[in-house]
Parts: sequence; C-alpha cells; structure tokens
Amino acid sequence: MQEFDIINKYFKPLIGKGALDLIDDCAIVQVKDNLIINTDTIVSNQHFFLEDPAPSIATKILMVNLSDITAMGAKPLYYSLSISLPKNHHNLYNEQWLSEFADTLKKIQELHNFYLIGGDTTTSNNDLVISVTMFGKQYASKPLLKSTAQVNEDVFVSGTIGDSYWGLQILKNDEKFRFLSKEHKDFLINSYHYPKPPIHLAKLLVNYVSSCTDVSDGLWVDLEKLCNYSKVLGHINLADVPLSKAVQEIVKNEEDIIKSITGGDDYQLIFTIPKSKSVNFQKYCKEHCLEVSKIGHIDNNNTHGLIVKNAKGEILSCTTKGFVH
Repeated sequence: MQEFDIINKYFKPLIGKGALDLIDDCAIVQVKDNLIINTDTIVSNQHFFLEDPAPSIATKILMVNLSDITAMGAKPLYYSLSISLPKNHHNLYNEQWLSEFADTLKKIQELHNFYLIGGDTTTSNNDLVISVTMFGKQYASKPLLKSTAQVNEDVFVSGTIGDSYWGLQILKNDEKFRFLSKEHKDFLINSYHYPKPPIHLAKLLVNYVSSCTDVSDGLWVDLEKLCNYSKVLGHINLADVPLSKAVQEIVKNEEDIIKSITGGDDYQLIFTIPKSKSVNFQKYCKEHCLEVSKIGHIDNNNTHGLIVKNAKGEILSCTTKGFVH
C-alpha cells in the first residue's frame, strides 16, 4: 500500500479535533494551560522482536509514552505518531498487521480518552521504527518532577517489579523456565508484551507526592537518577521491593532479585512522599485497593545517590544498574 492509502484506511479513524483530516502537514491545537510533552521511540530488535504481535507493539509505543505522562502527574490529550515500515519485511507488516496495530491504538485511545492529531508514514530497509510524541495536561498547578525529592520522605513504588524482565527471559529461552506453571509463564510474557502503567494513579499522586519518575530502564537506575537530580540520598531495602507470585517462583537468590530491579520495562512509578503524608497515603491506598509499596526513604542531602541494602543490612553494589541505551 502507498503512504496515503495507509493513512486514510488505518490512521484517519484515530484522529480528533485539530488533525485537519490528516490532509495538511500540521495539526492545529488551542491551549490555555501548560502542555506536558513527551517523545519516545521504539525500534525492532532493540525494544521488541520483529515477530512480536501487532497489538503488543501498538500497546508498547503508547504505554511507554503514557507512563511518562502519568509520572508527571498529567493526563493524555493527543499524540502524533511516526512509523517507518521495513521494506525487507513486508511479509510481516502487511495489511492485517496494520489493521491489528491501528485497532489496538484505537482501543487504548478510547480507554484513556485521547486521540491522534498527526504524524508521518515512511519506510526503512530492515527495522520497524515507531515514534510517538504525546501531549498531556497536568492535574495540579505544578507537574511532578524527578528533581524535587526532599529529606524526610518515604520512597514508594507502584505495582510489582521484574515481571517484564522475566517475561523476556522466558521468550529468549523457554526451556530454562520449564518449571514455571503455565499461569505464571503466561502472566510474565504478557507483562513483557503488554505493559500497564498505573495511569489511574496520576490524579491521586499530585495530592501527596514531592517527586516522581517511571521505571523504564530499571528500578535501581531510575531511582538513583531521581536521587541524583534531587541532590538527596535514597535508601531502599531489597526485601521490600514488591515481586509478583510469578517472579517469586523464579527468584532463588539475591542475584535474581537484583536482576528484577535492574531489568527495566516495568513502567511502574517510583515516587517520594513527605513522612507527614505517608501514613494517610498508605491508608487511602489500602482502602481503595491500590497496589503501592513503601520500599525506602530519603534521609539527608549532604551527599546524593542511592543505597540498596539486602535483608542482612549489607550495602549492595551492581555493575549494570539498568538498561543501557
């Protein structure tokens, strides 16, 4: 199919106000407040496998962006999408693939109330490359930042950590994980294919949180960056990091837990809350069945970084703390 055929058939049904029917080269949007803007790009054989199903790839490109928007305490409004389809793999990326890809985008848009306003469609030689720029609106007067953690705050993380990492390991070597139950294996693989950032938390967090980031490269490295940007010293306990029952079936030792917190692709949130608000926050989350866990604290700003301790209280070191781009 030619570019404009693809646009008209698959992408035009996704548009909203300001897209100008994807006829013009620009969109037009009117704004009164600050816009939260994020761009993420995913590339085959680096962020996903060429043969991954279209719904998985569509989910990833939107969710990695939604994760960043959520971490800023914002809601999505609209986005632009650029896609380069590989000429040397046209058998994979055919009309059925495009249909499934676009259908998944539409489902996610409708679920979270945002829409497409533009983009670009082109070709590459070997790699599928997809880039999204997403625009959001902050819930409060100020966005949540990575650089605003303070002394005397608790460190929290949403959801569970390591599911996507272990799902990827299963896809790379299924035989190695033959001891896993089918239920747990499917859960971990789905966590890799279909990330689910806690978008529902954004509106709540702006009432409690001082600083926030998402876990994309790995909990260890992403929290360490937050502490460095804020010029504070963070402490977390390895034993307090929340692991799903599926991951608990896998981890046999401290090294496996470290792999869980450095593997990345979790798209959960790490955030800090003043101790004066921490108890009420935990109470609210418990009453409303929100999955958050306290994993550490911030205790001084004479130095900055992150200290990770094991169950014995020993300080751990790690050569690779997260995904390296």
